[in-house]
Amino acid sequence: MIDLTGKKGLILGVGNQRSIAWAMAEQFHQQGAELGLTYLTDPKGRFEANVRKLGEQVGASFIHECDVADDHSIQEMADSLKAKWDRLDFLIHSLAYADQQDLQIPFSSTSREGFTKAHQISAFSLMPLTAHMLPLMKEAGGASILSISFIGSVLAVPNYNVMGPAKASLESSMRYLARELGPESIRANVISAGAIRTISSSGI
Repeated sequence: MIDLTGKKGLILGVGNQRSIAWAMAEQFHQQGAELGLTYLTDPKGRFEANVRKLGEQVGASFIHECDVADDHSIQEMADSLKAKWDRLDFLIHSLAYADQQDLQIPFSSTSREGFTKAHQISAFSLMPLTAHMLPLMKEAGGASILSISFIGSVLAVPNYNVMGPAKASLESSMRYLARELGPESIRANVISAGAIRTISSSGI
């Protein structure tokens, strides 16, 4: 066991009890970490309600809306976190999105919009999040950034389609972040897992 008492971590990607991000949140909580969670606003408010309910189970001290496709939303979340926390020891990026139709059609038929959206949310979002969190991670005197990928980034997995290149982009981006931030004692790594039964994987 690793003692994370006194450590503070922000986790993006908790959607429900079957989320990989939620399993991580539970483990971090058990090891003593103080957690922050984000949610994506939906018309009926179900995502927020669900994340707040889960947040209570891990004693999350920070819960805030964050749409990673919107720079203003990222900025607002980051400003709120900086007003509450004086440091950030770890950042968990467990985000992925693709239009359902782009997972069902032949890969060669992927639309420009669908390809762009999958990369924007699944890969590019890591960059502005890191940039906004960097001051807090430096205050911690060293930190860790961790993203969740999938074996479909290196193998052609049936029905994974546009998400394969998006996850490959995420993994490459993390290598460049590791090279850039290593001198600041900030580690950047990716966990590339095999198939795990989650709500997201049910769409594959």
